[in-house]
Amino acid sequence: MFKAKKIMFLYTDTSVHPGAGDSAGIVDLPIQREVHTELPVIQASELKGALREYFETHLEKNTFQIKQVFGTPEDADDKGSGGAIGMTMARILLFPIASIKGVFAWVTCPMCLDSLKRDLMAFSQDTTIKDSGLDTIPGIKDPTVALIPSGTNDLLVSNNIFLSEFPFTHQTNKNLNTIAKWLSERLPSNYLYFKEKLYHQNKDRIHSNLVLINDNMFRELLKIRTEVVHRNVIDKETGTSANLWTEENLPGDTLMYSMIYAAAPYKQSDEIKSADDVAGFFEKQNLASFILGGNQTVGRGWMSTTFF
Repeated sequence: MFKAKKIMFLYTDTSVHPGAGDSAGIVDLPIQREVHTELPVIQASELKGALREYFETHLEKNTFQIKQVFGTPEDADDKGSGGAIGMTMARILLFPIASIKGVFAWVTCPMCLDSLKRDLMAFSQDTTIKDSGLDTIPGIKDPTVALIPSGTNDLLVSNNIFLSEFPFTHQTNKNLNTIAKWLSERLPSNYLYFKEKLYHQNKDRIHSNLVLINDNMFRELLKIRTEVVHRNVIDKETGTSANLWTEENLPGDTLMYSMIYAAAPYKQSDEIKSADDVAGFFEKQNLASFILGGNQTVGRGWMSTTFF
């Protein structure tokens, strides 16, 4: 069915609340998490719905192209065709954590990099895997050790790295230079400062705030270092709290990715005739940023995109 593929990288411009809908913990409104890893995700249904809403707002509503790509709603007068695009849930790739030096580090783990490698292999391009550096992902068993690209000291304080209040001894890994450089190219083009913060070579000096830590430690940090905000409703008559609750958000500067799969459209048009046209629809329409999740009126939910 699916004949074309792309990867959509998602960069959080602001904090984002992809709500889970229920809570079993101390946070009233948690974010979505993968069941078996407990890492943050954005479910494909929410991602696809936010993208459709974007195009219905920015293109003439219910245009034929939108119907070709996303399908025809069941309550539409001309229902009868399914969408030609599918996507996976968005997985976490780089997560920002405060650092004593360098302001913050982009932290990842071997499991997240291997998930990306597995999805890249769907393209059957060995050169892509090699160019990305993901052909040799460093392993790390010690939860007190952090790996950084070779030649950089942007995060080091007395030979240690401090992620939030947690200290790590550091080791360097040359292959992380290739990974950091490739990932920096996946950030939005107008984020030059942040692209160079992830990887930049100036003569003989390497600058990078990429950190690779143990899978278990990464999971534990992402359970306690997401953004939790307190919200309140004030009673207009008494001036007292009428409702107090907490919300969990993905912080700004988080990098995620989703696989896009495309089939030939059910009905052709001059603009969209093939699966490749469907897969390239977002790029052709200059999808740069869109809003996802709750709390849009308080400035949350903005995400930027790049494609590979």
